[in-house]
Amino acid sequence: MSDILKDSRFAKYLNDPRYKQIPKHERKVKIDKRFQSMFEDDKFKVKYTVDKRGRPINETSTENLRKYYDIEDSESSAEESEDEEKQLEEKEEESASAGRFVRRAPSEDKEKHEEQKLVNDKLVRGKLDKKIKNKLLDLDIDYARGEGILLTDSSSDEDSSEEEQDSDLEHEWGELDADAETTDESTRRIAICNMDWDNIKASDIMVLLSSFLPPGGIIHKITIYPSEYGLQRLKEEEVRGPIELTEEKVDELSDDGGNEEGSTYHMEKLRRYQLNRLKYYYAVVECDTVATADKLYSECDGMEYESSATRLDMRFIPDDVTFDQEAREECTKLPDLSRYKPRLFTTTALQQAKVQLTWDATNPNRTEAIKSALDGKIDDLDLKDYLASSSEEDENQSDEEEDSQENVSDNDDPIQKYKMLLQDIEKKEEKKQNKDMEMEITWGLGIKDKAEELVQKKLKKV
Repeated sequence: MSDILKDSRFAKYLNDPRYKQIPKHERKVKIDKRFQSMFEDDKFKVKYTVDKRGRPINETSTENLRKYYDIEDSESSAEESEDEEKQLEEKEEESASAGRFVRRAPSEDKEKHEEQKLVNDKLVRGKLDKKIKNKLLDLDIDYARGEGILLTDSSSDEDSSEEEQDSDLEHEWGELDADAETTDESTRRIAICNMDWDNIKASDIMVLLSSFLPPGGIIHKITIYPSEYGLQRLKEEEVRGPIELTEEKVDELSDDGGNEEGSTYHMEKLRRYQLNRLKYYYAVVECDTVATADKLYSECDGMEYESSATRLDMRFIPDDVTFDQEAREECTKLPDLSRYKPRLFTTTALQQAKVQLTWDATNPNRTEAIKSALDGKIDDLDLKDYLASSSEEDENQSDEEEDSQENVSDNDDPIQKYKMLLQDIEKKEEKKQNKDMEMEITWGLGIKDKAEELVQKKLKKV
């Protein structure tokens, strides 16, 4: 070993810090006195009677802990904090002498240092650009020994452009109510905004808020109205579809797969559309008194509905505000709680990385009605929204159809119409069954005639 150390080729490695051992005081992890109890408390002590080779010993886990952890001295930590405070005071005095409200522009060296720091942070976190990955996979160049240039100014420019693209796709997480004005006055009416109106009905809100009513409090009515923004967007979607998904700018698409189906870019575009869709409607809750509305607001504002990830965004409505839009839905009383079942759903745009598009999805109310009808558990009251009205029937029909229309006009109730349709279907099925029972089967058709012909032929021969 001494001969190797005398060799001039290896002399430089004797003073190279990369090959020096770490000092003992630096090997241990420095901890403060909050963790001092683990050296003394019996909960952290494990007594060993035999070592890993079976030899008898008398040790505890405390000795092992002291090999790896060291308690910092309070005096040294206090001195370090005092030094830091002095340095901060000196910097503040220097800045105060230069100007109290003027901020100096960062120097070019500082900016380059910060850019390089950001790049290094990305390398440590594993966020590498596709070009850099290809360079690292090239085994002909050893970048660890400085043979090639891995990062250039152009790569930092590309990183900044990617950050700008990411900033364009930022969403208002938890800030959907940022545009709401604040007020100190409570009113009798409350608006509920930014909910998943594809799945939430007025009856769901009625059941939820009724659980938080004060003694004697009453909710007169809950109405769901379309917003002006929602009406405009629905008209545009009938012609063009979702704007966020149909518009495509070449400049915004990234080089590594921005046009691919299901990419991060398109998924965030879809998330933006789904978040905007929460603003298409709003619910108006009319209470009996201001105290009732104030109680509901204090108890339910910001609360999550079931496990859907949507939160109740409640706002007071001034008394002079009127609503001209046609209501989508209205609820004036609690539904039958023995038959009521809340819909379980999740708003994927607020909770999951993979967002589901609900623009062309089937109305969940219609799906549930059809499923219950097939199972024979349909409620007649649920069919009003899905049965055609009498005005849609054709007036220029035959005399027999006119007679049937007169019979139908006597009962304008859609529920009665549905029952009549079911009765007709049952009658047709009964007729089919009766036909099957009355069917006669005859065998040997024409045998009698053939027998008579054969007899006559034999008589003629005789």
